[in-house]
Order: sequence, then structure tokens, then C-alpha cells
Amino acid sequence: MTDTQPRTRNSVWLHAFFSGTVVLTGVIAVAARSPWPARWPAFAALAVLTVAYVVYGRRGYDRPRAAAAFLPIAIAAAFVLPAVVPTTAFVQCIVFPLVWTQVERVRIAVALTAVVGLASGIGLQVSGGPDSLAGTLLIEVVSVVGSCAIGIWMTRVATLAEERRQLLVELHATQDSLADANRAAGIASER
Repeated sequence: MTDTQPRTRNSVWLHAFFSGTVVLTGVIAVAARSPWPARWPAFAALAVLTVAYVVYGRRGYDRPRAAAAFLPIAIAAAFVLPAVVPTTAFVQCIVFPLVWTQVERVRIAVALTAVVGLASGIGLQVSGGPDSLAGTLLIEVVSVVGSCAIGIWMTRVATLAEERRQLLVELHATQDSLADANRAAGIASER
């Protein structure tokens, strides 16, 4: 892949998934059993997350600086949302993939995935209290391990696809070179 070529060919789908997850998280916040005054920080967090995505996040797939500006906001949302309305921990469904699609190095993606799980877990503990510790640990460990497994697998698939693409480019270049050599040999033999 070259520096000018975007890493993500299907950005439209990623934007759609982000939008859908934010809308669904908003619906979950509206339908939550929390008192309305407690829900306003969740709506504010969703608004900040959406604005940050429009300003930085949508460019973060191809530009590391934009990702570096956006991902801390996404991680903060993964904390704030479940801290005020526990059912909005659903936002992790988009924050985990955002990490894996906007970070270039696997080790950093694994570390940030753990940070997302920790932030969301702390948020769930804030809202649920000590009685919910076992459930929170189970949810977050499964979420982090699952995200890492899928992220590493998809990264490997993308790496193999890129290697195969490079091999095809080299094969076509070799075929063109051989065709040119055969033409030159044919012209030389006719003389």
C-alpha cells in the first residue's frame, strides 16, 4: 500500500456503522430506566462523540493524527456512557472496531482495546456499584478478548490480501517484461 492510497476502501460502510451504532445507543439511552436528569450526560457524550467523529474520526482511517485526536474521545465516551446509563455500554460495539481500523500497529490496537474495556468497566462500576463487579469483569473480559481475537484475525487477513496484491503486481510486471522480451526477440530474428 502506498502513502497516497487510502487504507480503507469501504469508508462509507464504516461511517454507516458508526452512525447506526450512535443512533442505536441514543435509542437505548432514551429507553433506559434511569431518571431523565441522569441521562443528559449520555446524550452530551453521544453528541461530543458524533462531532469528534465528523471532525477527526472519519479521517482517522487514513490519517494517524486524526485518529490520535479522535480515539481518546471515543474511549472517554466508552467510560461516560455506561457510567450514567449502563445499557449504553453498547457503544463498545463501535469503539472496538474504530480502534482496530484506525491504529496501524497490532500491539497498540491490543493495548487500546484493553483501555476501552477498562474504561467501560469502570463506567459500569460507577453506575452499578460493587455488587456488579463479577458481571462487569465477565462482560469486559469477554469483550476485550473477543475484540482482540477478531482484530488480530482481520489484521492477518488484510496483511495476506496486501501480500497477494503485491505478488499479482509483480507477476503482471514480469509478464509484461517477458512479452516485451519475446517481441524484441521476434523482431531480431526477422532481421
